[in-house]
Amino acid sequence: MTATTTATTTDTNPVPLTPQVMLDTAWKWFITEGHKLSVTLDENDNHFVLWYRHPDGVLRCNLGLFISDDVYVPEMEGQDILGPMSRFFPRTCMLFVNFPAQFLRKFTRVHDFTAVTCHNPDDVNICMRRGFGALVSEFGLALPE
Repeated sequence: MTATTTATTTDTNPVPLTPQVMLDTAWKWFITEGHKLSVTLDENDNHFVLWYRHPDGVLRCNLGLFISDDVYVPEMEGQDILGPMSRFFPRTCMLFVNFPAQFLRKFTRVHDFTAVTCHNPDDVNICMRRGFGALVSEFGLALPE
């Protein structure tokens, strides 16, 4: 896979964005640094709400790590990066335009599936590792050390 683009990660320096860089960054954020997943429980109707970038300014999902302040719009929350969001928030979607849809879906699902199925904090790390491992196998990436 040779998709590349330039985006600002959680650091302030633009980097060439590749699937490996995305994996490495998400691994560092969730596994190495232990950040919590970007999910809340809507107590009104008892369902999970997943966020690209949570309003607290800290929680982010795998893709949210790469959406900088200058292209983030709160109204994009709840929108599929590969669906209607591309029409309404093109500047954000341009960050990921060169990536295969299958990679973006699976990269996103690692976070989202873990967020709604692994509620024990000890299980979250295991579930994220398992999900990232599947990406490595399918897309020819390397697990970060």
